[in-house]
Formats: sequence, structure tokens, C-alpha cells
Amino acid sequence: SKRAMALKIVASLSYIAINNLDRVNITALNSGNITQLKQVAGSKAFENMLTELEKLEFKGNTKLSSSIKKRPIKTKGVSVVVSDFLDDNGLDDLEEGLKYLAYKHQQIILVQILAKEEINPEGLGEVSFRDSENNNEVKLSLTEAVIKEYKATLKNYQEKIEKMANKYGGKFIVVDSSMEIEEVILSEFPKKRLLH
Repeated sequence: SKRAMALKIVASLSYIAINNLDRVNITALNSGNITQLKQVAGSKAFENMLTELEKLEFKGNTKLSSSIKKRPIKTKGVSVVVSDFLDDNGLDDLEEGLKYLAYKHQQIILVQILAKEEINPEGLGEVSFRDSENNNEVKLSLTEAVIKEYKATLKNYQEKIEKMANKYGGKFIVVDSSMEIEEVILSEFPKKRLLH
């Protein structure tokens, strides 16, 4: 699931940071609000962080920009935003959040997690899609033409996110939630010159 992959990525990156004697701050963004987990440093704190991560709920509409701006940032660092970026508020809203992070001297890493079905929809005919965050349902009649147009639109959207990330000195990576975490951390991240 996307939730499981998001938690694995956050835990893995946190573990790497802690082993490099860095501090880790985790902020969950939800419906324009933030939940700040305790600052983490050291192996004992890492275990506590894993417990806190498991308690996080993924629900409600994400309002990335307003949530990001609520995050108190006092020092230079790395901000990793893990999301599907399928936000009704669009790219202009995301850009406001990235401007804030850049202003706060953050190295920005955007990690888009999509389900296999979102990356490569299969099957033709009537299909129902349910948004796991807000439970909204959309019914579509999938044809080869619709799938082709969807893939082109998704690719264009991802290119815009990557261009925006680059504009603020950041990186953008797309992760399939069905991938193994080892492949994500040891292969996909290095391809984008992250974790090298």
C-alpha cells in the first residue's frame, strides 16, 4: 500500500540520518494541519519513532502548502516530502510550499508514491476508483484511449513537479508502492543522485 511504502521510506531515511549523527524531525501533514513527532537522535529514539510512525493515520484531504508552512523550521537541513501529490489544490499550491522550504534554506526532496494501478492502469470497462483519504468514489469507463490519455497526463504532471522541484534546488522521485524498500533506497534514490 502507499501508506506502508511511505512509512518504510520515512523510517529508512531516518535510520540513515541517525546513523550519520543527524537529528530527524518528522511532521505528518493532514487537512492543512500538522502533527509533529518528537525530534529523533540515537538508536533508542529511533525505536520510539517507529512506534509513533505506526500510529499515524492517513486520511483527510492533504493541503500541502498550508501544512508545510505551519512546520517550524529553525535551521538549514533537508526536507523530504512524501506524498502522492494527487492534491485537489494543484501545482500552484505545491509551489507555495516549496518556496517556503527554499526560503528556510532546505534541500528539498519530493517523493511521489503511487500504487501500481495508478502508474499503469489495467483492464477495460467500467471501473470504480475510491480515494483512500476522503472516500470519494469516481466511476469511469476505461478504454485503451482513456488509459493512454491518463498516462500522458500523469507523465506531464510528474514532469511539472520535477521542473518545480528543480526550480527550488530540489529533487523529485517517483516510487511504485509495490516495490521492495531495498530497491527504492539502494537503486531508485541513487539514480536521482540521492543517498550516494
